[in-house]
Amino acid sequence: YIDFSIGNLRETGLKEILDRGMRNPWLGPHRPDCLIGEDPKFIELHTEKTKGATHLPLPWGKGFSDEDSLTAPIVKNSN
Repeated sequence: YIDFSIGNLRETGLKEILDRGMRNPWLGPHRPDCLIGEDPKFIELHTEKTKGATHLPLPWGKGFSDEDSLTAPIVKNSN
């Protein structure tokens, strides 16, 4: 289970939510592996972003965002 949201249907249309997922380099358009179970860099990113979180899943922009990169270094959270 990935504790990152790509949108809330009560706030954002389904098309935009699906588009976010497809343009996000971690998610779309296709991954042949289990992201949360097999990708060490994503597991590190997920652990860092959810550390200290009291409400999950993290909303769009706090977990997944349009600024995501597969090559950028992971910024350590001070929480």
